[in-house]
Amino acid sequence: MKNKLSLLSFLTLAASTQLHAATRIWDGGTGGTGTDLGQGINWSGDTLPSAATPDTAQWDGSVTGPLTLLYTTANIGGTSGNGGINLDVTSGQTSSLTLDSGAVTSAIRINNVTLASGSGAFKLGDAANAFNITLGGAGGQTHTWTNNSANTATIESEVRFGMGGSGTHTLALDGSGNWEVKNNLAASNAGAILNVSKAGAGSLIVSGTSVFATGSLGAINISAGKTDIVTNGSMTPIGITSVGTSAVTNAQLLISGGSFNANVGNNAYDASISAGTTSGGAGDIRLTSGTLTVKRQLGLGTSSGGYGAYTQTGGTASVGGFLAIGLGTGTGVFNQSAGSYTNSAGAVTNGAGTGSRGVMNLGGTAIYNQSGTGDTGIWLGENGNGTLNVSGSATLTMAAVNNGIQLGRFASGSGTFNLNGGTVTTFSVNKGAGAGTLNLNGGTLKAAAANAGFLTGLTSAFVNSNSTVDNNGFAVTIGQALLAPTGDGVSATGLGVSGGGFINTPLVTITGGGGSGATAVANIDASGNLTGITMTNPGVGYTSAPTFALVGGGSGNTGAITGTATLAANTSGGLTFTGTSAGSTTLAGASTFAGDITISGGISLIANRSNNTDNPTSSALGNNQVSRVINITGGSTLQFNAGDTLGSAVSNFGTRIVVGPGSTVTNGGGVFNRLGSLDLNGGTLSTVSGAVAGYQSYSFDANAVVTVGGSAASAISAGAGAFSGVHLNTNTEFNVSDATGGSAADLVISAPLIDRNGSESAAGGLKKTGAGTLTISSASTYTGPTAVEAGTLLVNGSLGDTAVTVASGATLGGTGGSIGVTTGSVDVAVGGILAPGSSIGGLIVNGSVTVAGTYSFEYDGGTGTADSLDVNGTLTLNNATLVLNDLAGNSYTPGEKFTLFAYDSLTPGSLFSGYSDDTGYTFGGGDWIFNYDDTTAGQNGGIGTRFITITAVPEPTTALLGALGLMALLRRRRA
Repeated sequence: MKNKLSLLSFLTLAASTQLHAATRIWDGGTGGTGTDLGQGINWSGDTLPSAATPDTAQWDGSVTGPLTLLYTTANIGGTSGNGGINLDVTSGQTSSLTLDSGAVTSAIRINNVTLASGSGAFKLGDAANAFNITLGGAGGQTHTWTNNSANTATIESEVRFGMGGSGTHTLALDGSGNWEVKNNLAASNAGAILNVSKAGAGSLIVSGTSVFATGSLGAINISAGKTDIVTNGSMTPIGITSVGTSAVTNAQLLISGGSFNANVGNNAYDASISAGTTSGGAGDIRLTSGTLTVKRQLGLGTSSGGYGAYTQTGGTASVGGFLAIGLGTGTGVFNQSAGSYTNSAGAVTNGAGTGSRGVMNLGGTAIYNQSGTGDTGIWLGENGNGTLNVSGSATLTMAAVNNGIQLGRFASGSGTFNLNGGTVTTFSVNKGAGAGTLNLNGGTLKAAAANAGFLTGLTSAFVNSNSTVDNNGFAVTIGQALLAPTGDGVSATGLGVSGGGFINTPLVTITGGGGSGATAVANIDASGNLTGITMTNPGVGYTSAPTFALVGGGSGNTGAITGTATLAANTSGGLTFTGTSAGSTTLAGASTFAGDITISGGISLIANRSNNTDNPTSSALGNNQVSRVINITGGSTLQFNAGDTLGSAVSNFGTRIVVGPGSTVTNGGGVFNRLGSLDLNGGTLSTVSGAVAGYQSYSFDANAVVTVGGSAASAISAGAGAFSGVHLNTNTEFNVSDATGGSAADLVISAPLIDRNGSESAAGGLKKTGAGTLTISSASTYTGPTAVEAGTLLVNGSLGDTAVTVASGATLGGTGGSIGVTTGSVDVAVGGILAPGSSIGGLIVNGSVTVAGTYSFEYDGGTGTADSLDVNGTLTLNNATLVLNDLAGNSYTPGEKFTLFAYDSLTPGSLFSGYSDDTGYTFGGGDWIFNYDDTTAGQNGGIGTRFITITAVPEPTTALLGALGLMALLRRRRA
């Protein structure tokens, strides 16, 4: 029995020896000087390691290095189906080891590679001749190459990977040490595919491109560590690239000078490259320089519970499908601060899955282009929660032929768009069936094409800080109400942070506090430490500090937000509307923003919302009850296309409209609008037509002041339409400075000035202040007082039955104009000036005239022409001063007679100071006789029953004016 058992044991042992792999240790043969891998004498037992068994070829430091060993014979290549030799470098092999084939083209068949901790540098290939390696076994086999050494293991550029048994093999690069691959890891045999997986804490560094490969690189699976495509490195996988496939480790794909081309996928939503593909997993993709090309979808946080991130700080990225941020219940973060990113064929779905969360941050000098057609815009909150933050000088440019930025695409979706800086060019900003909020905190929103729905339908749009809307030369309409933020917002003041272990920025959630809309981003340093929290929007309506939390950023991170946030009262920002003269921007929403408005670029800003409410806090132009300015510059136009735009006919406004050179305020015709204060600095208030007689084009409110400045003349002009007048209030002030720098008109009013509107039903009045000249050329009918307190008022048209008073230092004149219908009046105070004509001209007063100041009279003896003033009523001269202005330079003819005044009656005792009736005086080089009760007019005419005239007579019938000192002769010529 014993002998039988012994025989059986022997046979079993013999069979085991034949079937089980052996370990062959490199001893270098005689003297340890051998270098040929294919010679048995160089191995322990003088036996070659077998690729069929397969054996393990081991280096344990038995031979002192460095070692450069060549495979010069075809003795260990094995045959098809053989598993291949396992390479094992122990910690005893501290010197470097290089394996190469020299000029031999036959392959060495390898299975697994293990480099122990403490082992020396390991390299395959000599960067010269082709080194053929066949990965053993058949298709579907995985080959694990592990480097736990502190030294980098290198695969040179001439290494060619053949697939044993053809088909697809997987090369699994693992370990705590680094692998540097100087080729693109593609299969060398045509039709074969090599998949690559990366595990372990070490890095895979791709620094070159194989010039020998004719097969393909298949799928890439990065479950841990970093895979870095550096300068001259290139990878072109035709399978899906997955980053962050482990639930317990962090994985990163870095492109830092090389190129990565994820060349897989048919439909736009087919995955080409994904990060965060498993629950609890964390994957990060970073482009610092070089190029990233993605044939179809780039996914971030593509698995429920997974976290995926993309950060671009340089380089060029091109994606031909979807950018999906947050699939399932995953979390995705997209950061771009520099470089160029173009999505050419798919949409961006940010917060794609129900319960997902995504944030997209464009800042710095980032250039992002969304150039696809059709339904390939940016969806913020397709089914989950998606946020877009644009800041700095970043540009987001969307093609005119796609559908723009859509918030809350489906009912469960919620989108937030924070425009904090930069420029966003889009066809539209709109909302689907879910919720969507736009927060304007700075930056420019620019139109990509004409669109009547450019900005409309959102849950809310807040104007927190000054922002710009650029129509880009197109006709666009904003139907959205642009709101002032209400209540308190959230500040990061009071918050603290701690912890690290992040591979990219975690998503920040803000909950509670009684308000809504507050958003923030987390900041990390290059070492993955949490450094701070930055608010991207303060939100509205908070009554207590909300709770901040972090989601994602890296498996096993220790980050935490501590402290308590601070609340601060919200304030409203203003808006700049710009573009080109070819474009127009129409506002139709009930807006409440309270900041200033600037209209520039030669555009037309059209206010197209009626608001017949007393003193409303909303309008197409925002809240006009607060003190603010609408500034119109650069030849631009503010057009009121609806009536009662700012408020009702009895409202008062805090809004002041400032119209710059060449710019205009006008109406669309057939509408009435109430205005507050108006500054005209070389600009125009234009009327087209009003509503009805009692509600003409414009009405000034009770506190309105029309201020004229600048360096060119301004105008209030009338259109050809009916009811194109302007309603004055009780005492509307026109403060006109000397903008033209001379006697020319600084403000010309050709629109009729009329009494207060039909709701007020009272007389309107005018007060002229400022050193400049106001010319009224219209047929005005207002019946309230006209007070000329400074400067000059020229009536070249007509005024209604108004009482005109001229204060000291002020002047009243006009050519061809009339004051009053039946009961007008003019009262010139001491120091005031009454000067009919501009140069020579006449003025009619249908009522009484009282002059205690100066009457300035121009005459031209050479032509026989002179000023005239017809008083169809009573004339009173209260010791008035007469200034005679000889335009001809002493050229006159004896017998010439000029009418100073024509009147119906003269108050007894009325005389000019120093001039008596029927008395002769010498002035202007001639002799003249005054007649205060002449029955015939002079050659300059006059309409009245009596006339004050002067008649030239031969000498010496005069009293010498110079000797008597009775008048000052002003001799002047007017151009």
